[in-house]
Amino acid sequence: MSKRTFLPISIDITDKRILVIGGNADGLKKTEILLRTTQNIDVLDTEFLDAFASLPVNCIYGEYNMGMLQDYILVYSCMANPTFDRQLVADGEHTGTLINIHDVPELCRFVSPAIYRHDPFTVAVGSNAEKVSQAIALRNFIEQVAERNFFGKNE
Repeated sequence: MSKRTFLPISIDITDKRILVIGGNADGLKKTEILLRTTQNIDVLDTEFLDAFASLPVNCIYGEYNMGMLQDYILVYSCMANPTFDRQLVADGEHTGTLINIHDVPELCRFVSPAIYRHDPFTVAVGSNAEKVSQAIALRNFIEQVAERNFFGKNE
């Protein structure tokens, strides 16, 4: 397989729903990151960490089925179940829904960059799903410089 290449774009998620599959620690982390941008998030699983109760998301207790995909613009799987993840990607291909599989870039149909927001500005640092920790470090550096030198009292 050739090296994957992702196009860094911004997607209009106004009034669109995002699905996170996984009420576990990875699902919680992904949900918290997504909450920086939107509260139109549903989380699906049969069990949820207690921390989900304090988040402004809709927890759906149940099992996944392909019919659900029509309701979402983006789906993140945090299940760490290769069989499930491959089926989810196939279902996404069938329905045209963009799917992201946590920590499995070869299955992802999109990846999320490391994001710094200072409304109305957004800086996204992508790495084609490689060297993620370096992308996060670069994003953090950009945030520090921007907050110190660009955004100040006279914004």
